[in-house]
Amino acid sequence: MKFHSRSIQLVILHTIFLAFACAPAIASVEPATLKALPDEVQAGRQATFKLTTKKIDGIREVEVSYRGPGIWFAESLELKKTKTKKQKIYWEATTPERLDHPGEIIYFLRLVKDDGTETITDELSTVITSADIPPRISDPHPSPLFPVAGNSFKMISHIEDDKGVKRVSLFYRMGQNDKFREVPMRRRSGNKKDGKWVYLFKKVGNAGSMTCYVKAWDTAKQSARSNDLSFAVRTPASLPAVQGLSAKAESDGIVRLSWEPVKERVAEEYHLFRDGRFLGSTTSSEFTDRDLPPAANLIYQVAATKNDDIVGPRSEAVKVEIPVTANRPPRVWVSEMWRATPVYPGATISGGAEDTDASDAVKSLRITLDNGLSRTIQGKDLREWSFHIPSDTRLSGRHTLVVEAFDRHGAVRRSESSLLFVLEDPRPLRNKTITIDAGHGLFWTGKEWSYQRPHCYETDGEVTCNRELSVTGDGLVEDEITIFLAEKVVRHLKNLGARVLTTRDLERQNKIGASGYPVWREGALCYLTGIPESAPKWRSDDVHVRWQYAEFMQSDIMVSIHANLGKMSGTETIYSYDDRKDGKDRQLANDIQQAVISELRKRDPLWVDRRAKTDLEASAHFDAVVKRPLLPSVIVEAGFNDNIRDHQNLKDPAFQESFAKGVATGILRYFERQQTRSSSSADYSK
Repeated sequence: MKFHSRSIQLVILHTIFLAFACAPAIASVEPATLKALPDEVQAGRQATFKLTTKKIDGIREVEVSYRGPGIWFAESLELKKTKTKKQKIYWEATTPERLDHPGEIIYFLRLVKDDGTETITDELSTVITSADIPPRISDPHPSPLFPVAGNSFKMISHIEDDKGVKRVSLFYRMGQNDKFREVPMRRRSGNKKDGKWVYLFKKVGNAGSMTCYVKAWDTAKQSARSNDLSFAVRTPASLPAVQGLSAKAESDGIVRLSWEPVKERVAEEYHLFRDGRFLGSTTSSEFTDRDLPPAANLIYQVAATKNDDIVGPRSEAVKVEIPVTANRPPRVWVSEMWRATPVYPGATISGGAEDTDASDAVKSLRITLDNGLSRTIQGKDLREWSFHIPSDTRLSGRHTLVVEAFDRHGAVRRSESSLLFVLEDPRPLRNKTITIDAGHGLFWTGKEWSYQRPHCYETDGEVTCNRELSVTGDGLVEDEITIFLAEKVVRHLKNLGARVLTTRDLERQNKIGASGYPVWREGALCYLTGIPESAPKWRSDDVHVRWQYAEFMQSDIMVSIHANLGKMSGTETIYSYDDRKDGKDRQLANDIQQAVISELRKRDPLWVDRRAKTDLEASAHFDAVVKRPLLPSVIVEAGFNDNIRDHQNLKDPAFQESFAKGVATGILRYFERQQTRSSSSADYSK
C-alpha cells in the first residue's frame, strides 16, 4: 500500500461531518410546504421530489440528496423552479433512474443563499413498494435460421417474468429505407409458462435484409425493448424436392431412412428433419436415427442443399412408429436405508437393478439428482450401483433422486422410490457470501489503462515490471502476490461452504483482456464477476467500485489482500477507526490477525505480529476499502515485499497456503462469534 499523511484530510472530513450533523432545521428559509416524496413510491418508477417555499429573496439553489436500495452512494439533484405564484415558489426534480428495488429511501434537502449560507433539513424517508417492473426481453431470432422468400417462418423472443406483461409487439422492416411495421406477438402454444412469444410470418415477400426488434408493455404501461436483429431473407430454392423418402423402424430404437438422390442439379448435402426440427446432415442418400424411445410416433422430411445458399423444398413427410419391445423393462430401486435418510455432500447413495426377463440383461443405468448432477453407468453386471454426491455440492431442503435402467431394446423403468430428504449443507459458512479483493491491478481511467501504482512499463511491445519494487529482481510485484494469495483463500472458503466473489480474475493465464495485458492483471472496474443487468452504472474509480460491488452483491464481509511496503517485516490487519458497524470491523480484523499469525508461526516461530490496527494507526489512505463500505471490511497486509526475508516468504507456496488457511480460519471464527452473540441477545430478550 502507498503511505501518506491524512491528518489534514481527517480534520476537513470531521468538520464537514459535524456541520452536517448539527445543521439547523429548515426554518431559516421558512418553507410553506415540504412534500419531497409521497409516503409510498412504487418500484420500477421514477420518483419526483417537490418543495414549496415562501418567496424570499436570496435563495441561490435548492438541492435534494437521496440514497436507498439499488443506489450505493448519495445522489444529488438540483431542484428547478417550476413557477412562482403569489408569495410562493414551487420547486421540482425527478430522479434520472427508476427505483427498481423495494425498501426504504432516505433523503434530505439543502438550500443555499446568495451570501453562501446553507441550510440542511433532517433526514426524511419513504417506502418503495414492490410493483410490476418492465420485463427483460431477449433478442428475437427467426426459426428456421435461414428464412426463404415466399416461405413461412416464426420469430421467437423470450421474456423473463412475463406474468405482468400486458402486450408484446414485433417491429420489422425490409431494407434501411422502409418504415418499421408493428405486429402483435402471442404466447407460444403448449407450455405457456416458458415465457416465449412468437409471431408467424405466413409468407415473406422479396428477398433482402430484414431488421426486427421486440417491445413489451406491463400493466403500468411501461415498456422494455430488445436489441435490433438483422438477417438476410434468402432467394427461393432452385433445387427440386427429394423424392422416394422411406423410413423403417426397428425394435432397438433405430430408424433407417433412405431416398432417391437428386440428379437434376447435384446436391452436395441433405438436411434431415424430425418432427419439423433439424436433425442432422449427410452427403449420402441414407441416414440412421438412433436411441429413440419405444412407442414414439415420429415424422421425417429431407431437403437437398448446395453451398448452403441453395436449399430445396422439403420432401413429403413420412410417419413412423417405434415398436415396443415384448420384453419387460428391468426393475430398479434405491436401497432402503436411503429412502428417507438425511444425505450430505460427500455421501454415497446406493441401490440395485435386476432383470425381469432372463433373456435381456440391464445394459445401462442413468442416475440423476434434481440439482443437475447426473451419472450414466454401463457394464455387464449392474445389480448393484452407487452414486457419489461431490463434497462441494450445495444442498438444502428436499431433493429427488431418479434412477432409470435400460435394456438392450431401449426399454426404460424408473426407480420405485426416488424421494430423498436432504438436510442443510453442514459446512459452517454455507449461508455466507464473502468478497475477496486481490489488491491493485490495472484499471480504466476513462482515457487509458494504468496501474494503481506505476510499477510496470512497456519496452519494445513487452510489459516489464519495475525491478526496484522486487528486491530479488524476479519481477514479482504486489499485483501478482495478491493473486497467488487470493486464489488460495478462495479455495479454503469454498471448502467451508461459503459463496465467494472476487473483484479480479484469478486465472493466471495468457488470455489477453481489453487492456492488452493478461486478464488477471486487470482490476475491478471492467472485470467484476457475476454482475446482473440490473446493476447500477457505477461512476467511480477502480478502488471505490470494489466495495460498491461487494455491497451490491449483498456480501456479508469484504477482505482485501495486499503486500506491504516500508522495508519492515510481518503481517498486519487494518480496519476503520470509525466504529459505526458495532465493532464488527475490529472483531473481524482481530480474528483474522490472530489466526494468520498462529498459522505462520507454525512455519516460522519468529514471524512478526504487527497486530490489528486502525487506518489512523497505519497512517495510510484506506477510506475506499475499510471506511466507505457499510459491511464489515478489512485489509490484510501479508508481508513487506521490499524486505528480502518477507519477499522470499511471499513467493513460497507453503507460506501462501499457511496464510490462506489462517485468513479462512479467522473468517470462520468471526462468524462463529457473531452467531454466539446473536444467540445470547435472543436469550436475553426472552
